Amino acid sequence: MKKLLFHIMLIILCLPAFGQKKQSEFRFWEDSLVILRDKVMNEQDETTRLELNEEFMTLLETVLQMPRSFEHPWDSVRNFAVLASPDNVFKIFTWYVVKRDYTVENFGFVQVYNENRKKYVLFPLYDKRGTIDYPKTQVGNHNRWYGAVYYRLITTKEKNITYYTLLDTADYFYDALVPSTGLLKVWGLTPYRGGMLLRVPDRHAPGQLAPFYEQPKTFDIFAETLAWNRIMGLDNVGDVNCACQ
Repeated sequence: MKKLLFHIMLIILCLPAFGQKKQSEFRFWEDSLVILRDKVMNEQDETTRLELNEEFMTLLETVLQMPRSFEHPWDSVRNFAVLASPDNVFKIFTWYVVKRDYTVENFGFVQVYNENRKKYVLFPLYDKRGTIDYPKTQVGNHNRWYGAVYYRLITTKEKNITYYTLLDTADYFYDALVPSTGLLKVWGLTPYRGGMLLRVPDRHAPGQLAPFYEQPKTFDIFAETLAWNRIMGLDNVGDVNCACQ
């Protein structure tokens, strides 16, 4: 909490002068946020990790409420996602925090232009995935958000109406995650059929590697899929969706 109060006081003291400075000085805040986000991701204690995330959220919210903050490109961010609509209507900031049970809670802000107020306003996003029974048909808002980290924005127009499609990584991970790879002590890397085989611990006996079973037919299918993806220039599901449009 002392760190959080220090950041808030520092920002408040800087606000009067900051609005008069050049846009390039937002780089200082961007770098500060990246460093703080690294601390969140590498912290092994959940309580401290969540406190650091609160500090990160407070700092990001304060920066986004500064005059002309929307003009900043955020082009050196590497540990949280920032997407901007091509028409400059909104920007969306998303990130996640791994919890003690290895579930993920998502966080975010939407910075959007308000036509009536003639200015950009900020809305926090509240992850309500646990209370949404039918996400495919859910009509949500910033208070009832199916949390995700967005990596691509697709814009389409039809009859003078603009539609925005956000591609996310909500179901990207196939199993539980650890807060830091430094916690993984048991793993293996073995040459296999022209590549490398990454072996993981046995979930029933974490102190030893899971047994390996040869599956040549499955390997051949994945190898063929990879070959066709390279031919078509597709790297992920988002590329497939774009190619199908």
